[in-house]
Order: sequence, then C-alpha cells, then structure tokens
Amino acid sequence: GDDLREGKRTALIATALKNLSKEKQSELNQGLGSTHLTETDIKSLQNLIMSSGAVNEIELLIEFVSFNLFELFELL
Repeated sequence: GDDLREGKRTALIATALKNLSKEKQSELNQGLGSTHLTETDIKSLQNLIMSSGAVNEIELLIEFVSFNLFELFELL
C-alpha cells in the first residue's frame, strides 16, 4: 500500500500499465501517489495490478534473469 500511496513507478506498475486497457490505466494512474487512499482503494488498485497479469510476468522475468545469471557464473 505504501508504494501505491507514494506513487512509485516500479517495474510491476509499468508492466500493469502496459497490460491494462486505457480505462483501467487511467484508474491506476489516478490512484498512484494519492496520500488519501483508503484500504478499500488500495485493495482495488492491487486487484487491478493482479488482473493485469503483471505479477506473473515480473515473477517470470525474475526467474529468467536469475537462471541466466547462475549460468553465467558457472562459465567464470
């Protein structure tokens, strides 16, 4: 919730915005950085992010990068 209140533009937020419809992008953008977000507002924004597939996409990216780093270190 704090990252949403602070309006942090993380990789997760960028991915969610890329995947969401224009209407949902607007909804997420309007909530980001609002210090007046209620717990209900935060849950709604979190649900938007989850529904965008961004969490799964970022997790796959982390796995891919981690695997490739391990492979690289084995070559050294």
